Amino acid sequence: MTRIGRRGSWAGYVLVAGIAVAAAGGGLASAARSGGGTIHACVNKQTGALTLARKCNSATERHISWSVRGLKGPKGVKGATGATGATGATGPTGPSDAWEKTSQTEADATTTPVTLSVTVPAGSYDITGKAQEQNWDSLAPAALNCTLAAGAGLLDQTFSTAVAQGAWGFGDATNVVHGSFTATADTTFTFSCKGSNGATKVYVNDPTLSAIKVGTIH
Repeated sequence: MTRIGRRGSWAGYVLVAGIAVAAAGGGLASAARSGGGTIHACVNKQTGALTLARKCNSATERHISWSVRGLKGPKGVKGATGATGATGATGPTGPSDAWEKTSQTEADATTTPVTLSVTVPAGSYDITGKAQEQNWDSLAPAALNCTLAAGAGLLDQTFSTAVAQGAWGFGDATNVVHGSFTATADTTFTFSCKGSNGATKVYVNDPTLSAIKVGTIH
């Protein structure tokens, strides 16, 4: 066994033992270690001399030991993965598309309706129809009836009256219909205008039909 003459605190004993192990080489270290990586030593009770050894004389020596690498701290424990949350409700569909039909010409609506239509897929819609009425009759006022329909269902209707043509040209008026509709399948919206009294020359100018798809109708 190797003995090291040293008096002092236990910390001093450990420091000196570490230096001794490093200086003496692997053979000495192996002799003082147990299989678990622990270094053993004996301290003389009278002189404080430190001896690297596996066994000590209990009458004259005190046994001490320390780990070669020191204690390892506890490893972090990973928590269990939480349950997957429920799927949230689907949000409302925002505005996405618009369907529009228009005509830039004048059309005779005295006896035959002037009609525009658009066919849309399922969804909610805001629909508007607009037409300018012109009265080409020089004597009688002219009335125009316009309707807005979703399939066979009437959504809105209006009447406009244009004065007689007179000396200053054509009498005119504007006719507007509006509605909203939620379609569960493909649906055709129809805007139709027709003369509704005895005037002989009722015309429609620049009719327009617009259907805008929206998220929700409140």
